[in-house]
Amino acid sequence: MNNKDLPKNFESYKNDILNKWNRSEKKLDYDYDRLNERLKTTLKFNRTSVINEKFQENLNHFQKRKEGNIIKIDVTKEVYPYLTAILYNSTSSNTELFLNFTEDYYSGDQYIASLSIPVYGNITFYSENSTVIDLLQYRLYTWFLNFNIASRNTEKIVIKFKNITIKNYLSYPFLLYIFYITPSHDNYQFIFENCNFNNVGYIDGITHTEDYFYKIGAINALFPFVTVNITNTIFENINIENNLPLMALSGAFINISNNYFKNCFSNANHLIEIQYFNGETYPELYLFENNTFENTDTLFDFKKSTIILNGLYIRNCDSMKVTPLIDNTLDSTVKITINDGVFENLKFKGNNLIGSEATYTLNNIKMYNITTSNKPILYATRKNFIITNSYISEIQGNGEITDTTLLKFDTESNIYASLDIINTTISNCVTNNPLIKILAEKSNAVNFNDVIINNIQSYGPLIENTVNNATMNLINSRFYNNKNKHQTKCGGTFMRNNINLYIKNSYFSKNENDNFGGALCLNNIKNLKLYIESSSFYDNKSMNGGAIYFLGKEDSEHFEVDITMKNLVFDGNIAEEYGGAIYSEYNGLYKTYSYGLTFKNNIANIAGGALYTPTDRKKNLLMYEDLKLNNNSGLSYGNDISSSPAYAVIKSKYDNETLYIPSGSYLSFNFKLYDESNIFIEDKMNYLNKITIRAELYNTINSKNYLTGNICTFTYGECKLNNLKILAAKEQYTLKFNIDSIYNTTIKGKKEYNIIITNCSKNEIGILSNNGLLSCETPICNSECPTTTTAIYNFIIESFYFVLALSGEVLILIVFSLFIFYGTELGIKDCNNENTQVLLTSFFKNNKNSTFPEIVKTNTMDKSILQKSDLNNPVSSVEYARDYDVNNIATDVICYMNSARSEKHYSTENFNKTLTKLCSLNIEYLFIYPLIIIFSISLFILIYYFSDNENYYHQDINNEWYYKSIIGDANLYGYSTELLFMLIILYKGRKLFEYIYIYKCCYYITISVIFWIVFGPIQYIISYSFFPDNRKGFVMINYISNNIEYLIIMMLFYWDKFYYILINQGDNPLAFFVFEHNDKYVLGDISVKDNNISMKLIEDYINLYKECSKVVQIVNGKIKFTVNKSHYSLPHSSSFQS
Repeated sequence: MNNKDLPKNFESYKNDILNKWNRSEKKLDYDYDRLNERLKTTLKFNRTSVINEKFQENLNHFQKRKEGNIIKIDVTKEVYPYLTAILYNSTSSNTELFLNFTEDYYSGDQYIASLSIPVYGNITFYSENSTVIDLLQYRLYTWFLNFNIASRNTEKIVIKFKNITIKNYLSYPFLLYIFYITPSHDNYQFIFENCNFNNVGYIDGITHTEDYFYKIGAINALFPFVTVNITNTIFENINIENNLPLMALSGAFINISNNYFKNCFSNANHLIEIQYFNGETYPELYLFENNTFENTDTLFDFKKSTIILNGLYIRNCDSMKVTPLIDNTLDSTVKITINDGVFENLKFKGNNLIGSEATYTLNNIKMYNITTSNKPILYATRKNFIITNSYISEIQGNGEITDTTLLKFDTESNIYASLDIINTTISNCVTNNPLIKILAEKSNAVNFNDVIINNIQSYGPLIENTVNNATMNLINSRFYNNKNKHQTKCGGTFMRNNINLYIKNSYFSKNENDNFGGALCLNNIKNLKLYIESSSFYDNKSMNGGAIYFLGKEDSEHFEVDITMKNLVFDGNIAEEYGGAIYSEYNGLYKTYSYGLTFKNNIANIAGGALYTPTDRKKNLLMYEDLKLNNNSGLSYGNDISSSPAYAVIKSKYDNETLYIPSGSYLSFNFKLYDESNIFIEDKMNYLNKITIRAELYNTINSKNYLTGNICTFTYGECKLNNLKILAAKEQYTLKFNIDSIYNTTIKGKKEYNIIITNCSKNEIGILSNNGLLSCETPICNSECPTTTTAIYNFIIESFYFVLALSGEVLILIVFSLFIFYGTELGIKDCNNENTQVLLTSFFKNNKNSTFPEIVKTNTMDKSILQKSDLNNPVSSVEYARDYDVNNIATDVICYMNSARSEKHYSTENFNKTLTKLCSLNIEYLFIYPLIIIFSISLFILIYYFSDNENYYHQDINNEWYYKSIIGDANLYGYSTELLFMLIILYKGRKLFEYIYIYKCCYYITISVIFWIVFGPIQYIISYSFFPDNRKGFVMINYISNNIEYLIIMMLFYWDKFYYILINQGDNPLAFFVFEHNDKYVLGDISVKDNNISMKLIEDYINLYKECSKVVQIVNGKIKFTVNKSHYSLPHSSSFQS
């Protein structure tokens, strides 16, 4: 048979037998009869030594050689069909048998397949280069080898297989066993060394060393005191389709160590079945060490056993089954200890890690990256459960099922069961439930010693203990950076009812809870025995009780209370609402023996930075006289210790309890909140604004009445009824005040007033309101009422402000216009403008009065000069100009462009006229400015004396009186005139952006004029038009816009002065004066030879500006006006004329 066809034929053969087996009951009975007959034949053969003639004939051809007490037989393919008979014949003597398989492959049936082989000595099955024994063609209801261990042996019998591969052995109902052993004593051992079992059914009895099992059925050791050794062995891709496990071990001594199981499954739902093991008393006889399981079925099913599993490594399992991964035992007597185990990359969709029936001890366990979506990963019921020296990380409890968590410990009715977690770290876990759930019908004990729980996000407390009579110890433990996201389940650690809690040398930090009690929540307290010593609570956070939350619904006097708190620190805890460190609604907390308690830096966003109780402060809180309180904050009220608002005190200006008022009158009352310690509640955050006061009016005959403004809410601890208006018929009433508060707040003071409604007074009129009640009202004056005493302004004040504003604005306009007009007259268009030709000649003339540069402006040069000079050569042009021997003239710059725009020429007379005009402008402004001020003052004086001021008081839309006079119209005309001058300045100023030899501030003045127009005249005209009857709105808009306007003007005008002074460039003319626009400019040969001449040219030009502005001089002690500049001459000006 071709080896490639074996799997196909094997499956065909297997399926054919299965179909026949299941075809009918008659066939089934027939096959059972054949099986029984075969067993009878086997037993008969064990009692006789009959050998047929065929066997005797073939036996003569066997190569049999005896050396000492060892019989060596070479097994060839021809000998292989008689292997059973050879073994039967050769083992009858008390000698050792050595079978050497010389071929690499054997197959076929045995002639006497079911013969029972008596064993009196050791047997070795050996292949030097490894051989394969294929059992595919074996007959039904047979086994490969049937050993009968003889009873007369005194020494241990060893049956050993080395370098042998057995494959394709069909399990029941095809074949019975590979090896069937009938022992008469326990003094024997099977050893498999470097053996492979592929596609086989049963392997029975047994030591395996460095073996490889591939798609096998089961290893059974079901006899007491049998030794099973399986070491350094690989089990891979095994799928047992019948209901048998991979290994069945009952009472045998085992050493299963250093093995690797991968992709192993069985319909029995577990791989290894163990019973009658006592590993606790005889651990050396039951060794299960350093075994790795990867992607397998449930590992064990224990019965009546105690087992120690050392070095158990389970990884990469993604199971859909419902049975636990490690054990599926239903025997509550089973005890399992796992030492040095590692469990990682596990996903539980319907099961968990361990069963709930056995008693577990986990020591030095590491758990990583485990996810559950249905059950708790660790589940213990009714038994003790111990975890020591372990590290658990990256646990995820997904789904909405309530048990998807790390550990569920439920002792049910066993009051003696306990949970002990010692020297263990649990971190970086996320669960949709509490991390650890503790339950019991009556009581249990839980101990956390040297435990670290950190970086946990749970939907519920970290530790939820819902036992009615719970005892829990937290010793030398640390809980930090954990968050309970559940909005209705409180606490990082939760306990309820009858509580016995012991905390010592523990640390709670940065635990956060969306509900109450960031670190600890004690709920529905009855009997309470609480001992907390030498522990710290830092930076915990919750809604109420940043660190601890106490709630007791029943009177503590009916229960046992024993509370001790010593040497505790509460630092930096935060409550979103009340009780930065502790919130208490338990009226037995005052019985606490406390010593060395420090509360500092705790914060409550509403009240009670350190301690808070809503009611009964004397019973619900610690005796705070001996507490150390430092820098705690209640952001709304009560920095250290506080309670809810206890009462509101009414205050009013009315001394008598009986008030006589006309209908429509207004009354005023004020209420203030206080806590139980009579401390005013300032309520800086206004959290108490839902507390309201309502005023109501009653009388005996139910007379009609109506109140407005009779409801107020508390703001900053006060409730003000300032506008309580009473409309009522003329009767006697009782005014009562009621408070609406969730804090059971009461009112202290005069809660009731007698109100007697009277007739209207003489200065009032009765107005019938919409509800039919008469209201006494004071008449509102019209526009002609004499209200001068209530007006906001008068004529003198408005006049003064107008003149003051006018003087400032006119002065700014004068300064701006001077800069702009000087620039347009003395500045020169940039020579880089293609449409302009400029000849700039800087010259000096000896003059006894002054020395300054004179400027010749022209749009065309003398034709004779242009004809004699190379216009394309600036240097030659300069040289030609110098050839003209002009007296006292040093030509510095010649700049020209390619085209001309006009033919206008400047003579000395025109130049001097320009200088004179600029000087005259200064004189004109000097006289006009004071005339404008004097004229304005005189005008307003005349208006004041000859106008009727009474007509100028008006009432605006807010019913407020203000002064309205002609000054408003004067402002309108004044702004309109200003607007005209601003537009002229803007028109001229925009041209200066093409000019050089001007001050840079001319640019900024032009820009500031734009802002001045927008925020000045235009804004005033718009607001004057749209707010004619809203005085406050009009004044506010003008105030804001004027400030913006003047701020922009000041910044644009002064910024460069301050800036260049700060950088030590205040004396640099280039910082304030525009010399050239572009990087490239023509200065003749001066730009090449001497740059100092350029700087001198700028300084001379600046002196020209100074000369033009110099209109007043003091000569020989006399003031002299120098307006006429005609005495300055332009030498040889004819040379530049055509």
